[in-house]
Amino acid sequence: MGFRQPAKAGQGQGLNSMAARARRLGGILSVQSRPKKGTRVVLDLPKQYNRQDGKLVR
Repeated sequence: MGFRQPAKAGQGQGLNSMAARARRLGGILSVQSRPKKGTRVVLDLPKQYNRQDGKLVR
């Protein structure tokens, strides 16, 4: 369904936390949302990361 951003920036921490984790891994988190159109969350990480036992490793 999409969502509207809170009236006050920084009210929630979920997306901020996800973006901070992405930056620590050298990546970028992008979020695109439009009411009644849906939400798209994309995490771009450097190629050197792989999944091992459910965790990202170099």
